[in-house]
Amino acid sequence: DCLFQDGGRRKGVVFCEARLRSAGGRPGWAEQEEMRFGRSTNKSIEAEGQPYPPPKYHFVVPNKLSNETASTNHRQTRQQTRRAQGGNFQVIIVGAGAAGMGAAYRLTNAGVSNVVILEATGNLGGRMQVDTQFQGYPLDLGPSYLPGDWFYRELRTLANGATLRTTNPPGAGIVWQDYSYNQYFTEHIAPGLDIRYNCAVTSVDYPSSNQPDLDEIRVECANGQVYFAPYVIVTASLKVLQDNDITFNPPVSSNLINHRPWWPGLKIFFQFANKFYDRSFCPGFPCYNSLGEQLFWDGSVSAPNPNQVPNLLVGYICGNRLDGIPASLSPS
Repeated sequence: DCLFQDGGRRKGVVFCEARLRSAGGRPGWAEQEEMRFGRSTNKSIEAEGQPYPPPKYHFVVPNKLSNETASTNHRQTRQQTRRAQGGNFQVIIVGAGAAGMGAAYRLTNAGVSNVVILEATGNLGGRMQVDTQFQGYPLDLGPSYLPGDWFYRELRTLANGATLRTTNPPGAGIVWQDYSYNQYFTEHIAPGLDIRYNCAVTSVDYPSSNQPDLDEIRVECANGQVYFAPYVIVTASLKVLQDNDITFNPPVSSNLINHRPWWPGLKIFFQFANKFYDRSFCPGFPCYNSLGEQLFWDGSVSAPNPNQVPNLLVGYICGNRLDGIPASLSPS
């Protein structure tokens, strides 16, 4: 999903988030024309059922004005001093999760150079984090399912035809086997990308009538680094935006960050002496409704050899299904 905040003079900020539908539906890919940079709209770009667009995007590079005035030159001189702190780029991407790395990968392959990703933490992946200590093989703390064969084929295409370690056990759908989304992005998407870690973006200032000294978008991190570019793609979590962890000047439209609620969620891993559960099940009915979701499944299917690992049960609970679950669970 992408939304565009018009910054004037063909510059602006694009907000994107990666989303995989748990119900097996295809994500809402945007039409190629809708994805053209510079399009000003406050509506959610979503085209259900549309074919996946080819990886070709028209990127509008703003031309320098031929009649630059002395004040403009003075402004550029001051900005050049500040740019030395972080750098000057064609595109700045906020967040090295699936959406951020995917955007940088697509832009680079489309011929757009000088793209930088600013990541708040010391690791890439966003929600695609992994635990390898509990069972000795990768456990996805975030997304773990692949929503269909078409999605697997697309991942293989981006990985230049590499064989990806997945399994399709009865009742579980396609899942990673001794592998993870984080490993996939680390091996096939991240190489060659310019990712600046531990650079938590705190402010995004873009050209407007009340900021005449800015001729490009200014992005500042908590570590004091300042970056400039004519385009910024913000892929930070929706909750980060709703909590105002990033200040935008001028302020962005509330439609950009309040167009859908944010559910609290919990993913939990249990190891049991006996296997008393099915491949997948929902403790209550239905598994999903407009207020929440809950699903449990046999986590051993992701092990290198599912028949030689302890009985692992994985649970995903979010929304109102979390009511009554304490913040700290006891063994009982």
